[in-house]
Amino acid sequence: IGTGTISLPKNKKLYFLPQMPCIPNGTLKSVLAYPEPANRYTDEEYKQVLRDVGNMSQFICSLDKKDNWASKFSQGEKQRIC
Repeated sequence: IGTGTISLPKNKKLYFLPQMPCIPNGTLKSVLAYPEPANRYTDEEYKQVLRDVGNMSQFICSLDKKDNWASKFSQGEKQRIC
């Protein structure tokens, strides 16, 4: 057991990334934006991030599709999405 202090700059957020990725249900945009709201980013930003995270561009046509994405992605894709 340790002790200490964690300091964050004012108005900044801290995200925790578990070893087993948590993929929410909903549109692919909501998965990519999580925990922010899906309308936080533009369509072009969503498309670019799918290209940037290990070439997942095959999912670009599904950005507005609601699905159980946790069952659609491979384990590696889940980790890249998170």
